[in-house]
Amino acid sequence: MKRQWKILITLGILTLPFVLGLLITYEKVPYDWISMMEIQPNFRAMEHPLPLPEDSVPVQGEVYIRGMGAPENPVEPSEESLSAGEALYLIHCALCHGADGKGQGSVSGFLREHPPTDLTANPLVMDNAGAVYLTITEGVERRMPALHQNLTVIERWHVVNYVQSLAE
Repeated sequence: MKRQWKILITLGILTLPFVLGLLITYEKVPYDWISMMEIQPNFRAMEHPLPLPEDSVPVQGEVYIRGMGAPENPVEPSEESLSAGEALYLIHCALCHGADGKGQGSVSGFLREHPPTDLTANPLVMDNAGAVYLTITEGVERRMPALHQNLTVIERWHVVNYVQSLAE
């Protein structure tokens, strides 16, 4: 019996600094336990990401330099490029411009003030791939959203190739 008391007292003495340390540092070293997804730090749909630093180069490589004119198309309009461009066009562009590119998409009736452009009758589309690329990348203010966050550089060039094939 005496030995059991000695063991209990020894364990109590050994654990006492640990327990006191926990009580003292509890408020000084808070640790947030995130148990629900809605309270985690995240990017909300309506928040804008931080702007890129001045003169930075995208991960995909240099595409164009602002103020230096329209870029040149580095992607050949091969069958693979046209099929990839068609798939991306149907996802991102056909709602407004229509599957055939004539500006008669399913939401074009709601865009009365600024109707979508007929891509098949626009001479700019056929003559200047760089201008089409810049339009897809930066959008048109109050008329078309910028797609630089939705499509990678190469995907945008695939869409350019497909749009130009519609205008032929």
